[in-house]
Amino acid sequence: MAIAQLRSPNRDDGVMARIMWKTSKVMEDDTYGTYAKQAEELRIRAEVAQKVLTGSGEGGVIIAIDEKGNLDAGEEEDSYDALVPAYFR
Repeated sequence: MAIAQLRSPNRDDGVMARIMWKTSKVMEDDTYGTYAKQAEELRIRAEVAQKVLTGSGEGGVIIAIDEKGNLDAGEEEDSYDALVPAYFR
């Protein structure tokens, strides 16, 4: 994350969005829920960055959604992977 912030100090780019999303997933898996608030904040920040980036034509759009209108876990990860060059994945 520190390297990504140095590379893009003025905005959350695709690499940062993917790092924030992945970090939030790890923090959510904490058994005791110690980091739930920080995980939620990171996830929201990653979602906002993803929407801004895909809205401006960066990355790709994953269209597959479930019956509730949400991306499943695999599709969600693919949507964040699309924001990052292949050699960073």
